[in-house]
Amino acid sequence: MEGYFLEAILCGQDGKVHKMLKKHNKLATCDFYNGTTNAVCRATYLGHRNILGLLIKYGADINKPCM
Repeated sequence: MEGYFLEAILCGQDGKVHKMLKKHNKLATCDFYNGTTNAVCRATYLGHRNILGLLIKYGADINKPCM
């Protein structure tokens, strides 16, 4: 599940990210690549503002550091 979520973030698929967050809001706080990054870091780095807004709406911590 997390792999598909990351892929949707990387590809900038706002609708898919939103759909997944509606079903599994815990995805907003998951880590990727053995804890070296997270959804907020990826969305921010790639400039996906809409996805970042969705992540915040579903409880992502914007202060969580990226390693």
